Amino acid sequence: MHMSSIATEIISLCAACGKEEGEDNKLKSCTACNMVKYCNRDCQIAHRPRHKHDCRTRAAEIRDETLFAQPPPNEDCPVCCYMLPPMQQTYQSCCGKMLCDGCIDAHHDTHCENFLDSNADITDEEVYPKCPFCRTLAPTSSQEEIKRLQKRSNMKDANAMCCLAIRYEKGSGVSRDVNKAIELWTKAAELGSIQASALLADAYNPYVRKKVDGVAKDMKKVFHYYEIAAKGGHCMARANLGVLEAGAGNMDSSRKHYMISAAQGNDNALMAIKAGYLDGHITKDDFAKALRAHKVAQDEMKSEHRTKAANKDKDACRCPNCRLNNFMVEG
Repeated sequence: MHMSSIATEIISLCAACGKEEGEDNKLKSCTACNMVKYCNRDCQIAHRPRHKHDCRTRAAEIRDETLFAQPPPNEDCPVCCYMLPPMQQTYQSCCGKMLCDGCIDAHHDTHCENFLDSNADITDEEVYPKCPFCRTLAPTSSQEEIKRLQKRSNMKDANAMCCLAIRYEKGSGVSRDVNKAIELWTKAAELGSIQASALLADAYNPYVRKKVDGVAKDMKKVFHYYEIAAKGGHCMARANLGVLEAGAGNMDSSRKHYMISAAQGNDNALMAIKAGYLDGHITKDDFAKALRAHKVAQDEMKSEHRTKAANKDKDACRCPNCRLNNFMVEG
């Protein structure tokens, strides 16, 4: 028996009036749930009482699906090609690259050894090391560093904006201006900087240890910016969401945030999971899973130079460049 194939076409109808979509009637989806379509705003308002419950339920499901999805991995250090660790990376104002502290420290050690072993007259280029990536001479003053950050900020470099905002927030090398810091962080966040989003959340968060004075606290903005940063792969923002959700009694959401953050190699999230296991909020299987995932992430980011840099006393070196850098940080 011959069976002929029948082509089927999905017909879109307005959820309120039932009118079919056509050339003269382009339907628009509900932006919150994407489950239904409407002819216009009037149809959407008329259908709202019947649709409201299903819409909110589906919108919450979509939010959770995106919020708890696997975040993107960290970028690699362009020098050693290992994944950048969350807390051991430094922005280079000369080339705009984020380098791991291990590569910076190894380059610093080589430079210092050559300098301290030399008894001959030396030039400025020999006193101050060059960028490990682009080989540009390091800034010789705090003001030069600020000029570089301002130049790259004008080029819409989000990381440069973020670093410059930190200086304005702390009053480091510039007059303290919290409003300017918030403005720069906001622009950087709009350009996609997850670090800027996390710092904005910290600024609005009344519960952080190092509070930003002069900023009105706003928990709605805290959750908004932490969630943006977490979805972008910021493990500390993710862990902070776990803290906030636990404080609100949402233990399941808190557990999910901690599990993701621990799998990114975050030590604080792993400690929170251990505490939750001891208190009975987290199962033994989840604790074991977090331990394994945390170790895998740590191994992927581990290197001999990074371990050395983390355990090193930076103030011990007395070469001119290190003394300058200590002054720049303090001033």
